[in-house]
This record gives sequence, C-alpha cells and structure tokens, in this order.
Amino acid sequence: MRPPGAGALLFALAASTLAASALAAPLAAAQPGEAGGQPSEANPAEDGGQPSEADPRPPGAVQLLVENDTFAGLDRWFSHHHALGLVFPLARVGGRALELRAALGQAMYTPRNIQREEPPARDHPFAGHLYLELGATLGAPDHTLALRLRAGVVGPAAGGGPTQDAIHTLLGVRLPRGWDTQLPNQAAVDVALRGALHRRWRLDGVDLTAALLATADVGNASGRAGGAAGLMLSVGLPARAAAGFLDPTLALAFRCPRLCAAAFLGAAAEGVWLDLFTEARGLDEPPAITRRPWRATFRGGLLLAGRRAAVRYVHVRRSRTFSTRDDVHPRWHRWGALELLVPFG
Repeated sequence: MRPPGAGALLFALAASTLAASALAAPLAAAQPGEAGGQPSEANPAEDGGQPSEADPRPPGAVQLLVENDTFAGLDRWFSHHHALGLVFPLARVGGRALELRAALGQAMYTPRNIQREEPPARDHPFAGHLYLELGATLGAPDHTLALRLRAGVVGPAAGGGPTQDAIHTLLGVRLPRGWDTQLPNQAAVDVALRGALHRRWRLDGVDLTAALLATADVGNASGRAGGAAGLMLSVGLPARAAAGFLDPTLALAFRCPRLCAAAFLGAAAEGVWLDLFTEARGLDEPPAITRRPWRATFRGGLLLAGRRAAVRYVHVRRSRTFSTRDDVHPRWHRWGALELLVPFG
C-alpha cells in the first residue's frame, strides 16, 4: 500500500472536521443565544426588504464538501472529490454583499474496473487533481455574480492514488490497482464565471424560490459553458441559498436562529469543448474514447440548518462525459454530495 500523501491527509482532515462539527452542533445549539438567549433579529435587507429568518452575513463560514459515487453504490469515472473552504464576507457594494472564498480540494477519476493493472482501452483513464481555489462573490437578494480562479496539478503529484487507497481502506473495500497508468504530472489552471438569478415567493409559511444559473469555465483543464435551473422549497433560508444547490462554490455564509430546512430539484445542460481528463492529455497511449460535446445533469437535495451549522445533501445524475466506438458503458453516472457549512464569528 502506498504511503499517505497530501491528498490523504486532506481527506482525513475533512473527515475529522465533519465528524467533530456534527457532534458539536447539537451541543452548541442547546446553549443560550449570544444576546441573552434571544435569537438574532431577521435581516430586513434580504429578499427585497422582507425579513428573513436566516442571517446571510455572519463574519464567515467554514465549508466542507465531500462528493463520492459510493453514495450511489458506484465506483467509476468521477469517483471522489473533497474540498475544505473558507468564506469571508467583506463589505457591501451598492447594496450587495461581497464575499471572498478560498478552498483546497482534490478529485479522483477512474475507469469502471479499478482492479485491473492495465485499464481497458475504451474507458476513462485514472487521474488525480489537487487544486487551490480563490474566488469572489457579489450577492444580492435577486442575483449572484461570482468569479473563481482554480490552479493546481494533475498527475501523481496530486496524490489521487494514496487518497483513494485511504478511502477504500476506511470503507473496507478492495484497493484499486491501476493508478500507475494515470495521467502524467501537468499544471491545471481554470477561470470560472457564474451568474445566478433567484426569485422568491411566500406561500403560507413556506418559501418557493426559482433560480437560473449561467456558467462558463475556461482554461487548460476544462472549457465549457451552459445553464441550469431549479426550484427550492424552504423555511427560513435566504433566496440565495438556492444557487448553492446548483453550484457548491456559490454557497453563502448564513446563520439560522432556529431550524431552517429546504428541498431542491434542478437540471443543467453544458456544452464542452475541452476536458483534460477524458481527452487524457499527456498519455503516450491515450484510451480510445471521445469527449462528448454536451452533458446533462440533474440534482435533488435537502438542507437542514441551525444556528451553529448547516448540512446539505445533493444527489447528482449526469450523462456520461465520453463515448466509445461500441458504446458499451451506461449512459448515466450518479454520485452524492455531502456538505457541511459552519458559520463563525
């Protein structure tokens, strides 16, 4: 078994943070409020001057995101991703909240059969991706704008193999055997733009929020653009929370004085002209697969939040990102995304 690398240590830190926060949240919620046991007042600026039970601008938040296809009973293609991030609200610009976000993350990609030392020629190659992400978000009650820079490395230096070994050991399943064939070391830099519109209606104690999202990613690792739409039923959440279901990097810092909840359904479509991972750039003998020029994604999720923490789970179903001559692979891939958001300050 390979020795743990930086990615394995990051995953261990993320797992321990998730466990500790989950245990601490109920204890913290039972303590008296910070202002003599009284919940914080609603923010009148949220939702076009209407009061909101969730405070959208605490001093900051810690975000932990874990995506894995084990949640869907699979282990293939986009196999795992985890990221640990910090959100820092800075100021108000023209009535909109300016937030900075920094995150360290890692992703792993594998073929369907991870037990073969030489993966099939007509399947996704092994690849690891370790990155640092910096971004700025400008949020208003009815729209959100975001700019993100992601820079990192793809290849053995990303530590994908040792991290997947650690995850499989934790889950008690067989270790993968094909990481020696992964993409070689290379830099990966992308710039991403996000623009979201969200509109909320009050329905007898329950809020209905509609969200539209436009996306564009440009760099040497990915090139894609598309759009998404979704509906969120919620109690006590700001309208901007709907955008976080469509894209986790749009998660905002908020605090609920009492229990908040939401359910969400959404769909997205993207055109793709560059994908380093399916095109297997750098391999002497790349697999016989072709990048698909488009992909569709469906999402459904739930969120529960209190004063000390918010937990969100999103189930994702996405069309396969590549095709082969005989096209023997399933048309869809599935995974789950578990997110913990802990406001601080």
